[in-house]
Amino acid sequence: MTGQIIALHIATGVLFAVVAWQIWRVFSRPDRLPDHPAYFFVPVFLCLLFIRIPHISWPNELNVDESQMLAQAMRFLVHPVPWKDVDGTTSGPLNSLVLSVPIYFGAPADWQTSRTVLWALECVTLVFLYLAMRAFGSRAEAQLALLPTILFYAFPQRTDYIHYSSETVPVLLISAGLWMLVKEWNSERASIWRMFLTGCLTGMIPFAKLQAAPLAVFLLIVALMLVRFKNVRGGQLTAEGWQLFAAIVAGGMLVPGLILGIVFAKGAFGDFWISYILASAAYSLHQTASMKRVLVWILLTATPDFTLYVESAVAALVLLLVVCRGRITRLGRQLSVPLIVVLVQIVLTLLCIYSAGKGFLHYNFLLVPPLALLFGLACVAAGRIAGFQNEAGSKSLAFKVTFAAVCVIGFQVPNVPAYFYFAQSLAQSRDTGSASVFVKSTLAATQPGESMAIWGWMPSYYVETGLYPGTRDAVGHYVISMGPYQNYFRSRFLRDMEQNRPVLFVDAVAGGVFLGNWGVKDGHESFPELANFIHENYSLYLTIRYMNSKTTNWPVRLYVLKERMAERQLKPTELMLPELKSIP
Repeated sequence: MTGQIIALHIATGVLFAVVAWQIWRVFSRPDRLPDHPAYFFVPVFLCLLFIRIPHISWPNELNVDESQMLAQAMRFLVHPVPWKDVDGTTSGPLNSLVLSVPIYFGAPADWQTSRTVLWALECVTLVFLYLAMRAFGSRAEAQLALLPTILFYAFPQRTDYIHYSSETVPVLLISAGLWMLVKEWNSERASIWRMFLTGCLTGMIPFAKLQAAPLAVFLLIVALMLVRFKNVRGGQLTAEGWQLFAAIVAGGMLVPGLILGIVFAKGAFGDFWISYILASAAYSLHQTASMKRVLVWILLTATPDFTLYVESAVAALVLLLVVCRGRITRLGRQLSVPLIVVLVQIVLTLLCIYSAGKGFLHYNFLLVPPLALLFGLACVAAGRIAGFQNEAGSKSLAFKVTFAAVCVIGFQVPNVPAYFYFAQSLAQSRDTGSASVFVKSTLAATQPGESMAIWGWMPSYYVETGLYPGTRDAVGHYVISMGPYQNYFRSRFLRDMEQNRPVLFVDAVAGGVFLGNWGVKDGHESFPELANFIHENYSLYLTIRYMNSKTTNWPVRLYVLKERMAERQLKPTELMLPELKSIP
């Protein structure tokens, strides 16, 4: 563990050396060969990797969502049709399909793989944000404007910001879409392919995160307005404009058409509509409007890492307003229109977070693309208007001091000691004894490539054993919780059990594990038809009690198909395991 901590300190030092160099460059040197993006991104990406090693290598679950998506990724490799084979609740199929790629090529289906993929996708997101800001400023300015985002990624204080989540892919798609729009805005010649790709990106977003669907619609509308604005002659849209319109619409329909076409052809469109649309809408109606407003405020202010990130963008905007006073017209249409679009996107993103009515901190990631662009655009625009250089060629001292203050806020220096303590706690807390005992006991009844069904919310069991889900539900939220569609989800779960007959069935509604709002009455016996199926086809194999929980007499129960019990000559066993490892 000492090696990890030493690497963490070295990477932090290198990263802040990059920060200091970027500040020096933007005020003292024009673009030249050493300013090539590769000289910036290579050390930054490597520093991010080494800074993240303590939590990338932590061999336990950080959040149930990352386990859920890993389990779904495993099932996609065997049963590939969304909603017919895999139901990700409010997370679309693209999040899990991305994880299926490295698993297909031999990477283990574990948390280390998902967190490495998270690092890689965040690096790609940073590249797209850089390209978007590069359209308005020099290389040095665009790289400097990225630093608050880089440091937010580097030094989080909560686990919500370091695990693969359902926001990871949408944030990348939104960043790529913004780059396409910015490129089109600044280009003298329109590109049909660029508009087609913009449409494709917006069409993908709802199938990664339903909550982000309004953002996809917004980007699509911005693209259409951009085409109309730049291709109207004599009050009429030009022929090229109509072609661009068609490219956007075709791109926007491509991914939804492919996914829903497959779903419809496989007879699962009804599952898609009920599960992804209707049930998700019902899921977001549990909170009152006043409580939703409180939750949004809490999400923005609960942790200093994200709060400082928001403050950096707000401070840059305030700086712009100060230097624009009395001279707002000097900002120019080329910068003012993108700023307005970004501000509208921030408001719309807050409304998306508000509509969900949940207090999950990883929702904040949806704000990263517009906040990053707001910081960069505001700083570049303020520099242009304030007279970054006076007539004699020297920089404005007042502006340099103000700009540096904005940067300091964005660089989140106060977060570093807290992150170091967090990372050291992870590095020193790596016990996997409880998981290994469970895995050994489970694998005695199975063989590679088989499946397991879980009644409950413990997708980590799939990751620990390497067994893919035997039903389309990697978690049982909709199946177990009361709701308007509970009967539909329960009958579907039973049908999957009957058709697939997974070797193992685990009732994980028990003491000492993740439960949500469930209690002892919510075991699989609460669904009599399922209880009868289990009684007729399965035998109790393991009874697992977790020590130190307040409900040790309320165990996890693992059942094995009766024919497998006889074949392996398995005997019912009871295990007393240490309490599951929690986050330090």
